[in-house]
Amino acid sequence: MLPAAVELSSRPHSQTGSILLEALVALVVMAAGLLGLAALQSRVIGSGSSAYYRSIASDIASDLADRVAANSSPYKGSVSGITAAPNYSAITCTGAGTSATATGIPACGNASDTGTTAMADADLVSFYKSLQQLPGGHATLTSSSGFYSVTITWNDNNQATTGDTSGATASFTTTFIKPN
Repeated sequence: MLPAAVELSSRPHSQTGSILLEALVALVVMAAGLLGLAALQSRVIGSGSSAYYRSIASDIASDLADRVAANSSPYKGSVSGITAAPNYSAITCTGAGTSATATGIPACGNASDTGTTAMADADLVSFYKSLQQLPGGHATLTSSSGFYSVTITWNDNNQATTGDTSGATASFTTTFIKPN
């Protein structure tokens, strides 16, 4: 009878190279996983920048709401010389800073405005200057039924998908009470 070592070596070599094949399969699976992680990381970074811009838009809208509320006197109508709060949505702003492509300081209202109307003009100038923090930022301010509605829109290419240009903008809308 032959020793055990000789008998083992006489068996057919049917599994030659199987370890190399297993290593290649593991390498392909690991590469696919790493590509998935890279895509996920890219998506997270894009979402973080979108959230950052939405936060800025929220702060700008909140600042305007605070300015509108501060430009109203609780004594209007009951004390001589104190007028009602101006209608911010009726003030016209023109020039630089009022569109998505313009920069600089816009002109709001008239040079002859005084009191709360002059303050409203200055508030809107500050509002439009703040919009410059957003890429292509612009806003609309509307008034109806005792409320103001502010919609701020900006370019957000992180929301766009391949071949979809409709998602290249984002917007934030808030509504607040119009002072009497």
